[in-house]
Amino acid sequence: METWYGEGLKFSCTGCGDCCRGDGYVWLNRESAERMARRLDMIFREFVDTYVRAVTEGGRFRGNALIDGEDGSCIFLDGDGRCEVYEDRPPQCRTFPFWGNLVASPDGWEQAKGRCPGVGCGKFYGHDEIRSIVDGTRAEL
Repeated sequence: METWYGEGLKFSCTGCGDCCRGDGYVWLNRESAERMARRLDMIFREFVDTYVRAVTEGGRFRGNALIDGEDGSCIFLDGDGRCEVYEDRPPQCRTFPFWGNLVASPDGWEQAKGRCPGVGCGKFYGHDEIRSIVDGTRAEL
């Protein structure tokens, strides 16, 4: 299937933490929550009770997400703008900015550029590599 990014895209994380700030959800599955709990030396139930919230929309359960910090940023973003659970961060964090909505069109990619200084710079990702990230067959950048 032909895509607008057939020639590939560039991205390198600058470590600025901008992707961890603002509105939105960091979705969790059990495996992600278990990894983060181990990283923080917490039992799973304690981690869930402390850091996880159920997200509902129109009375319907959408999924589990991390709670927000006081300023709306990710709860694991430290004072220096670094992730406290980086090695065990959720797949959503591992795959940014190669999310379906951001690579669906050049406009989506421009939106990502406006949020992240590393989008469009640095490491080159080929079309097939991007597809595997978006499709979830490759979960880590």
